[in-house]
Amino acid sequence: MKISRLLVITCSLIAAFLPLGAADEKKPRPARWETQSTEMRALRADFEKATAAFHQALRRNDSEGIFAHVAGDVLMMPPNEAPIRGKPAMQTWYRTFLSAFRTTTFVLTDREVTVSDSWATELGQYEWGLQPTAGGDPVVDKGNYIQIWKRGPDSSWLFFRKIWNSSTPSASPANK
Repeated sequence: MKISRLLVITCSLIAAFLPLGAADEKKPRPARWETQSTEMRALRADFEKATAAFHQALRRNDSEGIFAHVAGDVLMMPPNEAPIRGKPAMQTWYRTFLSAFRTTTFVLTDREVTVSDSWATELGQYEWGLQPTAGGDPVVDKGNYIQIWKRGPDSSWLFFRKIWNSSTPSASPANK
């Protein structure tokens, strides 16, 4: 008899408190950034400034501007290629790329950014318009990306890791 009474009391308590939980769910919750400390908002602002400069340099085909924000131990994984390790290798890759293409448009959407005191991640979708330097039709690549940034010894944000994958179908191989 004691077990059945305990069961009835437990069920009654659960039923009594369920509406309270439902009421809490209907209350609007502040956005995550609204609850961050002043220090975290400042870190986020510094990060956004660094990424804006990095992406603007990419839009302008400005390799010096790009590499002002790149860590020495960077790792980049472009689609359909081997990983590129280290700043000198990345500089070579970009020099080769920018000799073949010029950026005409570069748009990032659906960005999700997470910032801590020493690391930040950015992921989203991109659309990259490119004009071949040798002439020909423009190319538009669309896809997804993730970037990891770290704070350097001087507290600046440095581009540390990147992988992106294209959603644009690759050209079919020529018939043999």
